[in-house]
Amino acid sequence: MSGEGDIDKRLVHLRVPLETCRAVEKGFSRPGDTAKSTAFIRALEEATRGITLTPADYKLIQAESDENLKKRHERRAAK
Repeated sequence: MSGEGDIDKRLVHLRVPLETCRAVEKGFSRPGDTAKSTAFIRALEEATRGITLTPADYKLIQAESDENLKKRHERRAAK
């Protein structure tokens, strides 16, 4: 449905120092980016490149995705 978040993503709210924000925007923004969040996602992807996830990590990810799907169905049923 429209307006629902992707169950395979986590919404993260952080308070980041302004200096760090400016550094991320300056270092990771690209022409054509439509949102400032794109630079932060790009920075996170760069920072985690080369990190290998274990089967246990993937089980945790799947469990979180399953929980998100369950919550989505519950919200839909409540309407």
